[in-house]
Amino acid sequence: MPLNRLRNSNHPKAGSTTKVEPIRDLSAIAAIKKNLSARPRDLCLFTLGINTAYRANELLSIRVGQVAHLSAGDTLDLMQSKNQRHRMITLNGTAASAIQDWLKLHPAPEDHAALFPSRCPVRLRPASGDEGDAAGQ
Repeated sequence: MPLNRLRNSNHPKAGSTTKVEPIRDLSAIAAIKKNLSARPRDLCLFTLGINTAYRANELLSIRVGQVAHLSAGDTLDLMQSKNQRHRMITLNGTAASAIQDWLKLHPAPEDHAALFPSRCPVRLRPASGDEGDAAGQ
């Protein structure tokens, strides 16, 4: 019996494009921040995104050591994924305080650790040839 997949009404049809606009309404931003307040990692990620205009993958590439010492007025320089150029931004007070608030709760605040660790557990594959070796466990 074939599976009937449910169609997401928000998903664009094949071949069409979707235009994404920035969130400009301050009340909408405040509502999103309120919804994210119970998830400090996501709140910091959102706050940095709207205050720096960095892309998601650029934000996810940030390491704790790059930002642990930063405060308002300091600069953050990241390589853009789009064109492989460096882009420097000056952190405003909102972005700097979001980083410092998140670092107080960060599960592993070592310099080399990702600022935004994945919420999904890492699955390790067994080494080649170990799949069928139950006796060695």
